[in-house]
Amino acid sequence: KIQYLMKALQIFEEIPASNLVVSHASKVISNLSADHPSAAIFWSSKYKHLLEQGDVDGAYVALVSNPDSKRRRDYLRHFIMVLCEKGMTKELCSFPYVGLSDQVSKVLVSKARGTDLALSNLYDLLYSFHTLKGNFR
Repeated sequence: KIQYLMKALQIFEEIPASNLVVSHASKVISNLSADHPSAAIFWSSKYKHLLEQGDVDGAYVALVSNPDSKRRRDYLRHFIMVLCEKGMTKELCSFPYVGLSDQVSKVLVSKARGTDLALSNLYDLLYSFHTLKGNFR
C-alpha cells in the first residue's frame, strides 16, 4: 500500500501539481504513525510544496514535524535561506524554533560571514532574532 501512495506522490510531483502533492501528503501523514519509515518522505514533500506556494506558516509546521532529524536540519537551512532571499525577515524571526534556535543562529552566522557587510543586513537580522528570543549572550 505504501508503495502505491509513494508512486501517487511521485506522479503529482512530476505533473507538477503542487496542491495535489500537499493534499495527498497530508492525507497519507494523517494515516501513518509518526515513526513509520516513510513518514519523513511525505513531510518533506509537503514542506517543499507549501514553501513553493508561499505558505511559510504551513511549511514551518511541516519542517518541524518531520521525524527525520537530518531532513529537518537540511530543510531548516533551506527555509532560512528562502526567507532571507525573499526579504521575509520579520516572518523568519516570528517562528518559535523550539529546539532549533541554535541551528537557526548557526545558519544565520554562517550566511552573514559569507556576505559583504555593505550589501547585507544579516547581522541586523541575527541581532533581531536573538533579541526577540530573549537570548542576550
